[in-house]
Amino acid sequence: HPVIRAFSLSADGSIAAFSGESPTHPLELFVLEHGDERPRRMTDHNPWLAGVDLAKQEVVSFEARDGLQLEGVLVHPLNGERNAPLIL
Repeated sequence: HPVIRAFSLSADGSIAAFSGESPTHPLELFVLEHGDERPRRMTDHNPWLAGVDLAKQEVVSFEARDGLQLEGVLVHPLNGERNAPLIL
């Protein structure tokens, strides 16, 4: 899921600017004008990513022995192999 990092609204509230990123794409800048259905991406910091296959990532949570709730990111094998090794 995308993560919004910074957000700014114009004085009249008609334009929003924000930075956002996702697990498969680095931070970019976006603008959303009143009436638009989707924001416009204003930057393209890593255009070479368009041609790169990235593995699926999934947030997982588990409870430690002391009861503390921990979160991590599980990166699935790119080729879909079922019995791939797990690195912690």
